[in-house]
Formats: sequence, structure tokens, C-alpha cells
Amino acid sequence: TNNEKITDFTKKCFQFLNKLGDRNDGEIDNLLVVGIYEGLYANKRCNDIARQLLIGRNKEVYEYWMINGNIRSNY
Repeated sequence: TNNEKITDFTKKCFQFLNKLGDRNDGEIDNLLVVGIYEGLYANKRCNDIARQLLIGRNKEVYEYWMINGNIRSNY
């Protein structure tokens, strides 16, 4: 989160998350939400990056749980 620009490694990580989420599987969604997304909600910079790099239904799932989940973000 200290970098000014998004690194290639970060982009590759989110490409992987997008591929996982594209499976449209509730269990994978739950794993992503609890295992990864909830950790991003608490940090505005991480949240901004996630909202920029997640695409399609992955972004929808992310934002839904960001607003309605156990760990919420107001960003």
C-alpha cells in the first residue's frame, strides 16, 4: 500500500482472483470474501485498488459484501 503505482504483481494477483470468481460458485465467493476481500475493506488504498482491478461479477460480489457483510467499509 506504500507504492504510488499499482505493481505488476498486484495486477497478477487480482487477475487470479478474477479467474477464481468467474467460476460463479457460491463456495468460492465465500472463500474470496472471508479469506481475501474482508482484509481489503479496512484499508482505503487496498479498497481502491480492489475496486479498480476486480471486474464483472467479482466486483459486484466485492462491493455487495463491502456494504452488507460482517466487516464493512464506508469508502
